[in-house]
Amino acid sequence: MVAVVFLSKLADKVRKLKDPEVSKLSIEERIGAISAHRLNFHLYEDFADRFSAEDAESIWKRFSTLYAKIEAEIARSVPDRASRVMRYQLTDMPVNFEVEDFIRSW
Repeated sequence: MVAVVFLSKLADKVRKLKDPEVSKLSIEERIGAISAHRLNFHLYEDFADRFSAEDAESIWKRFSTLYAKIEAEIARSVPDRASRVMRYQLTDMPVNFEVEDFIRSW
């Protein structure tokens, strides 16, 4: 289940990087747009380059419900939401939302 949670976060980064408005930003602004660390941003950008904008949107649709539930859980339980470390400590599926629910949300 941890992998599914991390995939939802990766799907969000890919979606954002494929956004035409984000692609026009400076590298520093793109790093901020996806909440990445400068040292590994190139890995996300390289990965996102492997998808068309349509593919990225299709993948995002599959993960958007899970991502929204994770974000709600973060808002509820993480005091410092600006901290990447604190945000990534939540690696469990949201309460009352199991893998089967995730699949049904497709």
